[in-house]
Amino acid sequence: MQEFTTYAGLTIGPIYETMRHSKKTREQWFGSYFFSWFMEYIMKELSQKLGDEIFFLTPHLMDRPNISYGGKYPDRFVLQGKKSVENMYAEMDTICSKTRQFFSRFIFDIPDGKINVDINSIDQFLASFLQIRFFA
Repeated sequence: MQEFTTYAGLTIGPIYETMRHSKKTREQWFGSYFFSWFMEYIMKELSQKLGDEIFFLTPHLMDRPNISYGGKYPDRFVLQGKKSVENMYAEMDTICSKTRQFFSRFIFDIPDGKINVDINSIDQFLASFLQIRFFA
């Protein structure tokens, strides 16, 4: 049985830059919720893909629906894994791209496709705006 030998983590942002532009409470709420939701999506995807090959040290991954309508995940996680650092990075990078594409599709679909921006432009904006950092 392989041991948990790798410690790795991920952090996202720019939270301060996003929040400082908000002028209304709902804008601050959504800015905070977006990062929490993004992190939750990444963690669930990693958990589904890697299963018992990883263990989240912080935060605890809850397997219940979020009915509080508030963010419950911080802007980072730390995990232990059974894969090498390089393999963990590759898995996280793939899942971060998949998550970004999910949110690009979500944003594109909000106005029923009636905006004058294609989904690739949204994805490119998110790719340049989001700061996702891997650490081991």
